[in-house]
Amino acid sequence: MTVYRYMHIGDVDFLPELILGNRLRFKGRKEFLLADQYDCLARLAWPPAEEEFRAGLDESLRRTEKNLSAAERLTRIEQEIREIPWRTAEYCETMERRAQELVDTCGILCASETPTSLRHWDEFAGGGTGICLQLSSEGLRDQLRLPPGEFTKSRLPVAVSYVDEAGEPSSSARALELVNHFFLKKKPSFRWQQERRVVVPELLKDGKTYEDVEFEAAVLQRVILGYAMSTEREARIRELAAQRVPGLLVSRAKLTSGVVVVEA
Repeated sequence: MTVYRYMHIGDVDFLPELILGNRLRFKGRKEFLLADQYDCLARLAWPPAEEEFRAGLDESLRRTEKNLSAAERLTRIEQEIREIPWRTAEYCETMERRAQELVDTCGILCASETPTSLRHWDEFAGGGTGICLQLSSEGLRDQLRLPPGEFTKSRLPVAVSYVDEAGEPSSSARALELVNHFFLKKKPSFRWQQERRVVVPELLKDGKTYEDVEFEAAVLQRVILGYAMSTEREARIRELAAQRVPGLLVSRAKLTSGVVVVEA
């Protein structure tokens, strides 16, 4: 499967970095426009049922304190049930704040399932003056250098769900469940975007941040030039593509009677 990343290129300085350096720039939640006010907003269902809270504590202890015996783990759970004010609104606010902090440290790469959406070209690629990257979905999933942990279990890139009411996850949900919920739920009015997202933690396996993600060359399969791109910019992109090893396919999008068609 392939996915498509529309991009405005008002500044051409990053083109060599993108085409020759195989670098994609992720953005933090606060760096891109959130037209959907609920997108990436942490809200938790509170209070959870006691059985659910116990299950969350058990899961957390199994993951963070693996040397505890079953009896020791049960003792810790009973102690925390008694001592933690987990039914109070104040505790809920604390947990929501922690969940939001987790979301805010993640990087996001937004893509679409189609390269021929006129609205995408208009809103995200400079009215056709920008580009659209064709990316290998399998490459994004397999070659992203994630640290050990729950994020490595995610299937990337993940389709966004469009729902009237996303509901609220339990406060005892695991980190990956929280991230997937807050990043992958949008209102039905955004269904036209046919969006898929790659979500990564702030720090990658090699110590770099999500702002400096380098992929294998095979991830970037093609650059589609906008139907309104200048001839000078087109020449620059084709020049860079010719220098790339392996070579990079470059196509042009055409707009005819309000319909976008991409050259083979």
